[in-house]
Amino acid sequence: MPQSLFLIHRGRTDVETLGEGPAEFIHAQSGGQLNYSWPAQVNRSFHVAASISFSRSAKSSRTKL
Repeated sequence: MPQSLFLIHRGRTDVETLGEGPAEFIHAQSGGQLNYSWPAQVNRSFHVAASISFSRSAKSSRTKL
């Protein structure tokens, strides 16, 4: 595989928190074993790329109207 397909992930600095899974949901999904909220996180590179992609698609859909 080409090296360009790999992303170096730095877990302490490359993480973007998008939101949080509520404790009630985590509790239900874990069969009652966990009872705390869980952060919804993605690698910052993916978040930036998705933001650019969504921004472009929103602009192009506005111009088509």
